[in-house]
Amino acid sequence: MSAEPGRNLQKVENGKPVFGIDRTPVLTPGLVDAYRFMTFYLDSSADYYEDFFGKVIDPDWLERNTGAAARALRETRQDVSKPPAWRVLHRVTYVSRVLDTATTTPSRAQALGSLGITSDYQLMRQLEPLLARATGSTAALTAATKGVIATRFPALVPYTDTITARVTAYYNLDAGPAALPAPAPTPAPATLTLTTTVTSGSDITLTYSTPAATLNAKNWVGLYRPGTSPGNGDAVVWKYVPDAVGTVTFMATAPLTAGSYAAWYLQNDGYTALAGPVTITIT
Repeated sequence: MSAEPGRNLQKVENGKPVFGIDRTPVLTPGLVDAYRFMTFYLDSSADYYEDFFGKVIDPDWLERNTGAAARALRETRQDVSKPPAWRVLHRVTYVSRVLDTATTTPSRAQALGSLGITSDYQLMRQLEPLLARATGSTAALTAATKGVIATRFPALVPYTDTITARVTAYYNLDAGPAALPAPAPTPAPATLTLTTTVTSGSDITLTYSTPAATLNAKNWVGLYRPGTSPGNGDAVVWKYVPDAVGTVTFMATAPLTAGSYAAWYLQNDGYTALAGPVTITIT
């Protein structure tokens, strides 16, 4: 038996690999990027002999194939005595898939994407050295995971319970009795407001806000001319806005000449819109 599962996680469109604006590969959401399993050797039984030759091996292949493997199996077949056989059992304990980090809906996937993390497994690799001394029990691991998320990954705080459950599965610990969690509050959406009309030479002040799930030091606000938009043309002016709530100011002077502009609030040095467009006119 042989298998050659694909290892390429990159998205392909029209036969060509897809890259992001920073030239890094765009991964395909849903593909498995890691898994863990346990292997058991089950004590010998005549039932396993029957299962092997009756359910696992293709009888046509066994009778007709001339290869060494088929010949060896034909020599070991003992249909009358049916000698006890050992059985190898593989049990998958953890599966990680590529997440849709490009979604604009506040979610665990989006929060991980804002940190440059593409899957649960990529997060586990960052958590492992921080949790190394707490993997002996579910209680210790749960407490340590919650503490690490609160201090090291504040953007993931709204998803602490889900991540803690995934960490427990990763280390194959009993999660304990299932409890119905309280519904997570829906984060308030990001906002962007401004005075819609300003005179040339004056200040343009924009007020912005974003929930913890999308907070990032490289969130930014940019002003675009008509006919252009994020990812489809350059911003005339832009600035980073790293805070959860704040203001950002531009001068209504060249290159911001008289006319209309669209203000966008964008995430993590990219073009995922948090809020906007909001139109401003310079007279």
